[in-house]
Amino acid sequence: MAVVLIASLMMGFIMAGELGERCRELKDIYQSAIHIKTELEYRGADICDCFNRRGRLFSKAYRYITDDALMPPDAIKEACRREKLLKDDDKAVIFAYAENLNKEDLGGQIANVSLLIENLRLRIKDAEEEYASKSRLYKSGGLLTGLGFIILIL
Repeated sequence: MAVVLIASLMMGFIMAGELGERCRELKDIYQSAIHIKTELEYRGADICDCFNRRGRLFSKAYRYITDDALMPPDAIKEACRREKLLKDDDKAVIFAYAENLNKEDLGGQIANVSLLIENLRLRIKDAEEEYASKSRLYKSGGLLTGLGFIILIL
């Protein structure tokens, strides 16, 4: 009975943890986008160079550019597709950014990154609200499920 209770409680904590990981991943992408915007504004750096060492998503995209010779928009899309923590709405924001990548001059690139930053700010707010509302639900739901199984066993 103790094993059933612990297993169901751990499942609730794992599900709540995934919500927290999504928040952290979105914040990482947000911080990376701010760094990319700064690099573009003050150095006029190449967009591919901006991706190097910029968080998990952009670092993956940089590897796709250098190793697989993908174009930056395709590299970001591929890195985003392989990201399991992000929801479809989160990925849609990043895909929209990737669609306009390398289609404009430096001013357009900066505006595109600014739009990504604003959209990510909204996605982070939604993710934090979801975490606040559902994390306790998952944890207590795991506990109640375990207790329910124990009652059925008895």
